[in-house]
Amino acid sequence: MRNSNTTLGVFIVCLKVLWKHKRYLYLFTLLLFFPLYILINRLFLFLDYLVVPEFEDTKIQNPIFIIGFNRSGTTFFHKFLSQSRQFTSSTAWDMIAPSILLRKLIAFFPALLSEIRLDRIEKKMERKINPIWIDLKSAEKYPIRRRFGF
Repeated sequence: MRNSNTTLGVFIVCLKVLWKHKRYLYLFTLLLFFPLYILINRLFLFLDYLVVPEFEDTKIQNPIFIIGFNRSGTTFFHKFLSQSRQFTSSTAWDMIAPSILLRKLIAFFPALLSEIRLDRIEKKMERKINPIWIDLKSAEKYPIRRRFGF
């Protein structure tokens, strides 16, 4: 599909894959919740500009991009740098809720998920690939692409 890297394009590709593989419960869930999720995220991102306008003035100085071949130590290096106070990186939670206000509003949620042991995304993936935790800094994008065919 052309422009499948846009939000709408990814949504349509997911719908097609779920329909093709007859995953109707997932299809219904995606149809119901994904547009709501996008609407809430977009609304709060807009509110960020109104309530916290200074985030636009934040300058990123000397960014570091970690690029390498599979199994060459990039994940180890990323985790090593993430533990330092000199560097910062995004967590999976930052990708789920990118808005500053939304994260402050639902700050209790990651702790709640950890408390009831639902903080892992897809427990089935544990044995095959590195698990992705929503509150840890994660450089692993490949497992998600491999699992869902992107």
